[in-house]
Amino acid sequence: MIKKKQEPLSCAAAQAKIMDYINDNLTLQETEQFLRHTLHCSECREELDVYYTIMTGMKKLDADENINMDFKAELKRKIRKSEEKILRYKRGRVTRRLLFLALIIGGFCLDAIVDTREEPERSDFTLKYDFFRERPSVTAEYVRSHYSELQRELSAWRGQEEE
Repeated sequence: MIKKKQEPLSCAAAQAKIMDYINDNLTLQETEQFLRHTLHCSECREELDVYYTIMTGMKKLDADENINMDFKAELKRKIRKSEEKILRYKRGRVTRRLLFLALIIGGFCLDAIVDTREEPERSDFTLKYDFFRERPSVTAEYVRSHYSELQRELSAWRGQEEE
């Protein structure tokens, strides 16, 4: 599968994905693209900080939890977890590809080691055929002894068929 190079996100597209990122509604590829943009764009990073602070604070107020004022540290932990998840996914994908490649190479090596091109066992079919061909069969004897009678019956049958 040929993978297209991902286009960098515009600030508008990144800002539109902030709520989805906070609520964990982005795919791994979208998350990676979003984090790459916010890492290099201070405006979008600031927007993410503001939205995260507001959303997390509101959720904690609704749940009557103790509001921790260190939302930036929480956001850094969330970003670090997202990056680790992306890294694990990429490592797993590389590992699966390497295992598949090793399996293919192992198959070729096993094929080279095990010689499957042995001579097939010789069949004694022709020997049996030659042996039995020379022997008289009951059917052949019957046909030879009753040939003229069978010819008459065949002629009679053909005569009835034509009428």
